[in-house]
Amino acid sequence: MTRSFYWRRQRLQGRSEDWIEEDSQRFFKLFEKVRREGFRRIGAPILMVEMNGKLVRQNGAHRAAIAWVLGTKELECLILEA
Repeated sequence: MTRSFYWRRQRLQGRSEDWIEEDSQRFFKLFEKVRREGFRRIGAPILMVEMNGKLVRQNGAHRAAIAWVLGTKELECLILEA
């Protein structure tokens, strides 16, 4: 069976196969919720921190990835200066 990069990375970090399966299911549930309800209704804005003139995402990786896959062009973010 071929395993994804995500699966291999999680196993290297010591995660069990059950944990990986549960985390994957949470992601797919979040994906479906965002697809049905839209991004703005899911949780707090993504937190970005400005460091050395660049924006660094501090949370919301799953939501940002889902938004990108669904074709969202803009996301509400909270930007903090470091």
